[in-house]
Amino acid sequence: MYRILYVDDEPAMLDIGKLFLEQSGQFSVDTIASAPAALELLDSKSYDAIIADYQMPDMDGIEFLKKVRSSGNSIPFILFTGRGREEVVIQALNEGADFYLQKGGEPKSQFTELSNNIHYAMMRRRSEDSLSRSEAQLRQIIDLVPHMIFAKDGDGKYLLANRAVAEGYNTTVANLEGISQVRFHGDSAELRHMLEDDREVMATGMTKFIPEEPYIDAFGKHRFLQTTKVPFTTSGNNQQAVLGISIDITEHKRVEEELRKKNEELNASYEQLTATEEELRENYNELAKSQKLLSESETQYRNVVEDQTEFISRFLPDGTHVFVNEAYCRYFGMKRDEILGHRFQPRIPAEDQERVKGFFASLTPDHPVDSIEHRIIMPDGSIRWQRWSDRAIFDGDMHIREYQSVGRDITDRKNAENELQAAYEQITAAEEELRTQYDELVYREQVIRENEQKLQGIVQGSPIPQFVIDKDHRVVSWNRALEEYSGVSAKEVMGTTHAWKAFYDRERPVLSGLLVENDPEKIREFYAGKIKKSKYVEGACEVTDFFPRMGGHGIWLHFTAAPIRNDEGNIIGAVETLEDITERKKSEEELRGSYEQITASEEELRHQFDELKKSEDELRESEEKFRGIFDSINDGIHIHEIIPDGKPGKFIEVNAVACRMLQYTRKELLDRGPLDFVTEFHSRPFNDIIAELSATGHSIFETEHRRKDGTIFPVEINSHVVRLKGKRVMVSVVRDITERKQAEEALRQANRKIALLTNITRHDLNNQILALNGFVGLLHEKISDPALENYFTWIMQVSDRISSMIQFTKAYETIGETTPRWQDIRALVETAAKQVPMGNIVVKNDLPVGAEVFADPLIVKVCYNLIDNAVRHGGGITTIRFSAREHDGPFVIVCEDNGDGIPEALKEKIFEQGFGKNTGLGLFLARLVLSITGITIRETGEPGKGARFEITVPREKYRTG
Repeated sequence: MYRILYVDDEPAMLDIGKLFLEQSGQFSVDTIASAPAALELLDSKSYDAIIADYQMPDMDGIEFLKKVRSSGNSIPFILFTGRGREEVVIQALNEGADFYLQKGGEPKSQFTELSNNIHYAMMRRRSEDSLSRSEAQLRQIIDLVPHMIFAKDGDGKYLLANRAVAEGYNTTVANLEGISQVRFHGDSAELRHMLEDDREVMATGMTKFIPEEPYIDAFGKHRFLQTTKVPFTTSGNNQQAVLGISIDITEHKRVEEELRKKNEELNASYEQLTATEEELRENYNELAKSQKLLSESETQYRNVVEDQTEFISRFLPDGTHVFVNEAYCRYFGMKRDEILGHRFQPRIPAEDQERVKGFFASLTPDHPVDSIEHRIIMPDGSIRWQRWSDRAIFDGDMHIREYQSVGRDITDRKNAENELQAAYEQITAAEEELRTQYDELVYREQVIRENEQKLQGIVQGSPIPQFVIDKDHRVVSWNRALEEYSGVSAKEVMGTTHAWKAFYDRERPVLSGLLVENDPEKIREFYAGKIKKSKYVEGACEVTDFFPRMGGHGIWLHFTAAPIRNDEGNIIGAVETLEDITERKKSEEELRGSYEQITASEEELRHQFDELKKSEDELRESEEKFRGIFDSINDGIHIHEIIPDGKPGKFIEVNAVACRMLQYTRKELLDRGPLDFVTEFHSRPFNDIIAELSATGHSIFETEHRRKDGTIFPVEINSHVVRLKGKRVMVSVVRDITERKQAEEALRQANRKIALLTNITRHDLNNQILALNGFVGLLHEKISDPALENYFTWIMQVSDRISSMIQFTKAYETIGETTPRWQDIRALVETAAKQVPMGNIVVKNDLPVGAEVFADPLIVKVCYNLIDNAVRHGGGITTIRFSAREHDGPFVIVCEDNGDGIPEALKEKIFEQGFGKNTGLGLFLARLVLSITGITIRETGEPGKGARFEITVPREKYRTG
């Protein structure tokens, strides 16, 4: 059962989320109402995944995500929120969220999708962890091999080199890889032969064994190498290359030469019977010394073989084993003498036996080397997977004399592949919306398999820092890589017990020192929770830890310490190797997902595509990487070409929603373009839309689309011009606005009915006011009491005000009923000024010619109301002036006069309903009319110097001719 932490400030969402997720029995959900509290909980409990809302008090979901990632926690993180803005989505994915899911819709399907996202995120994380572990192990092994391992392309450039190659050229692996051998190899004749051998292997596709080749290293030392070169093709770009292993046989050659010379001397001594016994004895002693050297060389070679983690064996064609190393015996749980001289053969499942038999039959003098993967049945009955590289050794008659085999256990890799296959089968059964997640999982499975195969042939390595101490903890070896990483020179620590200086501020034991002491209690004390035993090297330990003093800002190291024993098995020292995994740690924090959820903002879309350009080519170009998010957006997404005249061309890409909208398959749509589906209707002239896109790169408009079945539906299109792979293309968000149009029509119908009722009511009220005024007039005539005269006056004033308010409501009853449109603001002022009795007051219209605003048609009433208020209440006013200016983007329309102005305390009250000397609704409704399209109004004048109203129009709601 997986443990999930769900963070949301809405208790109802926590309750329903816990209920839905736990009912499957797969999840145990802990809920918490704030991000800070969740961080405290994460310090004491471990979880398999986190679900978090975005908008929460104290700390929002993005900040919560940052805190989790900055702590080094790579737990799958899913943002589950009602906020669907594109910038929130992009920021979440950039900060390391695995998925972004928007709330809304039917709860069951919503939480089913959330459950699937949790499963997928956890499976993806396990795959990445498995690949990382495999890479780390193989990279460590290649640099521990004392032989030269390398890979080169056709130009002699090193694609791979281990530490043994780098040491021969007196450089580092980092300096070798990516650089041609020409730069490092001093002897041109040797270099020419080596490169010719490389090209031969790549051209023929055949393995080449070079029993002996001369080699002068960077120190001028003459050495001899025994080299095997194998052709292979690099993963990804299918580049022809050669993989080689060179064994330094210089010492072996020297011993052979000495033996040859001694043998000649013995023959000469034999022929010269006059030689003295002392000379024979001396020759005998020299021969014994040479044999001792041979024996020591053999012992050295055997120790190298015995220290390998691979299983190494030699056996006769009848299965009799003549050699096995310690790793082979330990793996099969047998003693060496139980295997040597016996026909030992691991039990192989029946279904693999024919393939294994055919494999050995395929080894010929022309094809002596090959590899195979198969299963074996272990003594305890368990099934394990192995990979064997076998060489058939032939005698002079081309008969097989014996086999030499090197193998390794690959069960973990096979299990990882089986897990990926299981995940693949699970995802194929999910809903259509999860199709792209399935494809990505298959892709990741393929990547892991390819990386496994690549690392088996070309193990990508980097220089491994290493040091060795003796039994007294004195440093006896401190390599250059460790000098570079630690900043501590070998001169500084050699012969001392100061190995700790590379890692710590103060003296404390290092891992290799604790192994020398053979003190398990101290090891647990200093490395509790971090240490584990090496799987294949007996007595070795591995630790991963952060070292803040190294690398300037600190680095992550994975280090392995192994004891060094003498022939009696006593510990005489220890070796410690370190691998810098900082970049891998950073990658785990940075790589979390996809970058393609598109919405309506131009700058936001450009930002998204800029981010995509910066990402790796593989992520940017792979449709499978973004298809899940791309297809999960509720709106249709069109990406299409732009033809020379600026009009839309053929589709480059569409999402699943676009296909469902138009009832076409993706393949059918990619053969067409947007103009194949639009009707003649556009909310603005089509040429104006194209001109706006060419000028600003952005346009929002309405049109109609025709489905495959011929039905027509209204859409709103938000188009942006962006650059994709250096080419201008158009990205459009297409929203089906059928329901909105139906709602607008329903609202219009309701408004018409309300208007009808209002007209009836207004008519009845006017009749009643007329009757009231008539009765008051009659009463006034009958009662001519001067003491009551003021009361009659007040009654008539109230009646007149009610009548004015009724007439005012008639003028404004259509607010929001008519679709906003572009209107010439200068012409509106001219029209309004003609409707107000001006007297001697002058209206100066300094608004720019051709300036248009996108507003409700009642905006003319706003202009009228501003002029009428100035005339009625301005005091000694002589001039009303209209002007405009641009202010940091918005368009500001100014209406100002030279009257008495408005007191500071009333600047906001004048916009309140009921405030004023007439109806009390004028400026209240003016603000309401303007707000329909996002336009604002405020009073900014100086009391005593005249009123000043500023109408601020958003950038996209005004234009100039």
